[in-house]
Amino acid sequence: FQLADGTAFRIKWPGEPPSGQGLTGVSPAPVIPVLAAVEPAEVAEPTALFLENGIRFEADVIQGQKTGFFLDQRENRALVGELSRQADVLNAFSFSGGFSLYAGRGGARSVTDLDISPHALESGRRNWMLNQELAPVRSCRRHAVQADVFEWQIQMSIILEPFAWIS
Repeated sequence: FQLADGTAFRIKWPGEPPSGQGLTGVSPAPVIPVLAAVEPAEVAEPTALFLENGIRFEADVIQGQKTGFFLDQRENRALVGELSRQADVLNAFSFSGGFSLYAGRGGARSVTDLDISPHALESGRRNWMLNQELAPVRSCRRHAVQADVFEWQIQMSIILEPFAWIS
């Protein structure tokens, strides 16, 4: 696989020989190890479990959007984690809840996943549960809202007081 920024990677499946031995047509590239392949009999969809920057995720690589997970957003998810300490975070179009997990691990007080798809919200819930061993995630409140982002009304007031230009 190749990301938009040109970063190449490949996925290593459980039981695959080390370093791609026995695979043909695979060029050397960083490997994203898959922790486990979940058999279709165990869940409604076939999924792969993997680790991104210390956070566990599952992805529906067969029926999910694109590869089942937006790997090209990993740096943005990490940045959200850095900026989320003591914040209340709204993750609109939340999909699998990746940004919410990074925010939770980064010390957010709460996260709200907002998506129109019940499948996406369920994926976010499962990913959240996969990371309960991380104390900041465990202590962060997670909410899920099934709604159209463009029709959902947020009732809040925001005041941005300007800082002093002259001292």
